[in-house]
Amino acid sequence: VVFTADHGEEFFEHNGLGHGQSLFEELVRVPLVFKLPSELEKEYQSRLIKKPVSLTNFGHNLLKILNLTQEIDQDWFDASQSNDVFVEANFMGPELKGLRRGNLKLIWDIYNDSFALYNLDTDPEERRDLSWGGYFSFQELKEVLEEQVNNDKEKYDNLFKNKLAPPEDLGDVPGY
Repeated sequence: VVFTADHGEEFFEHNGLGHGQSLFEELVRVPLVFKLPSELEKEYQSRLIKKPVSLTNFGHNLLKILNLTQEIDQDWFDASQSNDVFVEANFMGPELKGLRRGNLKLIWDIYNDSFALYNLDTDPEERRDLSWGGYFSFQELKEVLEEQVNNDKEKYDNLFKNKLAPPEDLGDVPGY
């Protein structure tokens, strides 16, 4: 049994209601609970995984747990792996991209080309933007996030680069 969600909800914590318009914790931090069959409990003992994980790796991690694959990008159960998690929102409101690394979260408003940096350990409600104050990690996180956004754009563009043309004659297919 797996219990999770694809997004949280905002109830005016940051002057918004609903979801899709920001990347604050109330929207991106969601439950993820596994109840495994007893034969898998030995290998994956019940525990709290404190590092942030990405739901984009959900399917691969589930396949690994079920011993159906070995290759995954981000193994939730491997504490030695990077804990970078990328998030985005562009449903209602601005196009936002974000990077969570440890206790730091960087949010990039693409349209306004503005950034906000939060230390979730000292500011869990995300009220004090550290991006303007010369915070030592800001530039590094900004470069990582910009590189990820560029890589995502390149992957998206490549999806349609070699798109096949439709066949000349589809015979009796309706609409052709």
